[in-house]
Amino acid sequence: MNFSSLDYGLLFIFKVCAEVDSFSKASQILGVKQPAVSYSISKLEDLLNTKLFERGNFGVRLTKAGAILYEYVSTANDNISSGINIIQELNKKEITEINIGVSLNLPLLSLSESLKKFQTKFPNIKVIIRCKNEEIMFKDLQAKKLDVVIFNSSKNINLSGIDIKKMKNNNIVCVGTSKYKKILNEKKSSETIVPIIVPDSSTNLGKELEIENKNIKFVVKAISDSAPVSKELLKAGIGIGYINEEIVRDEIEKGNLCIISSKTTADIYSVNVAMQNKNNNFVIKEFIKCLKGVLTENDQEDKM
Repeated sequence: MNFSSLDYGLLFIFKVCAEVDSFSKASQILGVKQPAVSYSISKLEDLLNTKLFERGNFGVRLTKAGAILYEYVSTANDNISSGINIIQELNKKEITEINIGVSLNLPLLSLSESLKKFQTKFPNIKVIIRCKNEEIMFKDLQAKKLDVVIFNSSKNINLSGIDIKKMKNNNIVCVGTSKYKKILNEKKSSETIVPIIVPDSSTNLGKELEIENKNIKFVVKAISDSAPVSKELLKAGIGIGYINEEIVRDEIEKGNLCIISSKTTADIYSVNVAMQNKNNNFVIKEFIKCLKGVLTENDQEDKM
């Protein structure tokens, strides 16, 4: 059909009817007579060449086609409402910058892709990124020095006045150079020593590594709480260690690092966002939408 001939008012009337399961109730909400509502639905059904409602003593209810259309109309309506709200907010006040706190362990690829999408929508807004430890960032967030904090954690964190949401589970893997993969695969005598970077044997992941390789003695050579630093240590062959796969994906693709183990029953680290409970900054909300969209896209790619 030629959608240029479609009156989008018909879709709004359809949405209201679907939500109240009644043409008469819809007419009251819309402030029009019931015959006008019935005519509008019939016109929409003719345009789409499909039945959208089953009619009976029970009132009306969506057909399978109607249910599908309702899902998309609702999404479109929400997007339109969001767009109108953004325009109204822009007219009320001018937001020139946002301040984002970023964990040192956050995958930089996700952050850069999110910023690209965000700046396409808001090219005139300056984004200030600060990398600090989580404790300092949370204090700055509570003091409203930061608008949002993006961080990795396996813990449930409760902070007064702060809303924290999990965005995506990280895929934690044990990696090292091909030399160490060969040593572990050979599983020689207990005299074989393999240096480990992080975490050490006092952590769940470290203990798990020892359980998987009973014939190997692991010795801590370096401990780092920064993923980029750990990545460089692993690349240099200082030892093996657990890290978010996304952070070392490029080195794995180049053959500089190998996945030694992808099995883990340890606590799952996830990407989380924290912001003030009553933060009505629509720009920040749009940035978080961009971040969530990128994380979802990357997650789907990982599963392919």
